[in-house]
This record gives sequence, structure tokens and C-alpha cells, in this order.
Amino acid sequence: MRRLDEPVADTPDDEGEQPKAVVPQARKKKYKAEAKTQSSRRLNPGDHICGECGEGNPPVRKFCSRCGNSLAGAELVTAKWWRRLFERKAKTIKAGGRPGQPGVKTGKHLPELSKILRPIRWTVGVVLLLSSLAYGAYAPFQNWVNHKVGGIEHRVNEMLHPQFTEIHPDGAVANASLPGHPALSAVDLDPATFWSVADKTPDPTLTLTFKDPVNLNAILVTNGVKANFAGYDLPKSFRLVFDTGKADDVTLKDQDTPQQIMVHNGEHIHRVEIHVTGFYPSLTGHDLGLTEVEPFTKQ
Repeated sequence: MRRLDEPVADTPDDEGEQPKAVVPQARKKKYKAEAKTQSSRRLNPGDHICGECGEGNPPVRKFCSRCGNSLAGAELVTAKWWRRLFERKAKTIKAGGRPGQPGVKTGKHLPELSKILRPIRWTVGVVLLLSSLAYGAYAPFQNWVNHKVGGIEHRVNEMLHPQFTEIHPDGAVANASLPGHPALSAVDLDPATFWSVADKTPDPTLTLTFKDPVNLNAILVTNGVKANFAGYDLPKSFRLVFDTGKADDVTLKDQDTPQQIMVHNGEHIHRVEIHVTGFYPSLTGHDLGLTEVEPFTKQ
């Protein structure tokens, strides 16, 4: 037993705990953040666009297929406004039903427009290419094409800018006329003469006859009386009755200058009755006056 006053031998300080040996590790590979680029796949409505790299991902994915970033706050792809207008709603089948069962309707999807147009576009391109080669190398084909194109151009010009030839009637009679103003005065090409009918004459009618059948396509009408335009009633409308059983109604303007009126249903006729069915009233007189009616046919 050691006494309290016995000196204590000096003891060295306790050394700190030494670390254990560590086996050398392979250097960890550093990953670079993916730069935001254009998506490598076609984007469809409902896809998620990664905010880190810009890749488009199907709606079922939770993490980006390119960079692995979470898609929790990713931007959603929406359809164009014009696509939404023509979007066809997907047909659903009632619970328990299967396609093909009696009473179960399934939607049949039409093929994409691009798939339909692609072969048509190729076919048209090949036809145009072959036609161009044949046109340049084969003279008879070139002449045939020029003839066809020239004929089409001629017909188009006739439709847009028709040319007319005057046809003079072989006779003109009327159901009524005032002395000195017979029916022939309306077709004599003299602006100083005119056909006139007394006031309140029922159904004033001018009849023109042609020896050979003609196509009446237009009439040039000089309304009223040139020397006293305000002193006579003016025809406002005609009903043209042809000997073929057909008819046409035309409207005239209140003017003293010649006016061209297009005529329909006047093919292959020998006679036309011009019934005056409407009037522009005169300021001073009451009799009807008509200076000239000139028939025309298309060239």
C-alpha cells in the first residue's frame, strides 16, 4: 500500500489516437451539367421538356432520359391552336367492353395526310420530269402539247374577254307602234330614228326574225329618244322569249348611251320576242321610245 506522501513517478503524456490505414481509391469521375439544347425527339402534346437540357420526355417519365434531372416542374408541350380546332377526341370504350364485341364501337383512324400525299407527290414529280424530257426530245409530242395549251389559252381568253360579232335581223315587227316610228326603226342602225308605242299599250312587244339559226349572246340597246330623252318613257326591263321555248329576263339602265346586255338561252334561234316588262317614267311625256336594239353573237 502506497503512502500518501510517496512521490509519484513521472509518466509520459498519452498520445492521440492514430487513424487507420486507408486503401487508395480510384478518382471519381466528374460529371458536367448537360447544356440545354433542342430535343432529340419529336415533341407531342403532353410531353415534359427538361429544364436542364431541353430534352422532350414522354408523360410517363419522372426523370429526364438525357440528363437524369427530375421532371417534377418541367414545362408541358401543348398543341397548336389550329390543331386544337380540328383535334378529334379519342373514343372510349365502356368498362367491361372489348373491341370487336357486339355493340362495342371503336374509332377507326384515318392514315396521316403526309402518308397519302407522299406517293402522289412522287408520282407527279416523275410524270413532270418524263414529260419535260419528252417535250424537249420528241418533236411530235412538243407540237401536240403546244396545240393543246394554245387551245386552252384561247378558251380562257374567250371566257375572260369574249369577242362579239353583230348579226343583223332579217325582219322586225311590233304589236303596236306610233305613226312614223315603226318597228324597223329599232334595227336600222340610225340613231335619229326610233320605235315608239303609245301610252298604256298592253305588253309592248318587238319581234326580230333571222333567216338562218343564230346564237344570240348579247344585245346593244340604245334606250329612249336621243333628240328628246326626257320626253319619252324608257324600257326598264325586257323578257326575251325565243322560238326554242326558252326565255331570259334582262334589266336596262336609265341612260341615253348604248349599253351591252348579256343574253342567256339564245342558242340556235330563228326568232326572239322582246317584251317590255318595266318602264322608267318620263318627266314630260307618256309614250315609250326605243332608239336601237342590235343583236350580237360570240365569235
